[in-house]
Amino acid sequence: MLVNIIVSETGVLYRDFLNIFTPIENHPVFSFYDLAIFVIPSIYEKEVVKKYLKSFFRKKPSTPALK
Repeated sequence: MLVNIIVSETGVLYRDFLNIFTPIENHPVFSFYDLAIFVIPSIYEKEVVKKYLKSFFRKKPSTPALK
């Protein structure tokens, strides 16, 4: 199993998603991942997080576990 940990702490949700999405999608191996786990601080509204997940990772199946 290959593991790749990408961290972005810009403090702006859109930039953080962009900083995580870009290296994943442009990587020759990790662009074909089967599982991605996102840890997102609860300071962001759930609906905004869902919107960005769908926007950036819409090609991949997902099961959001937002509480």
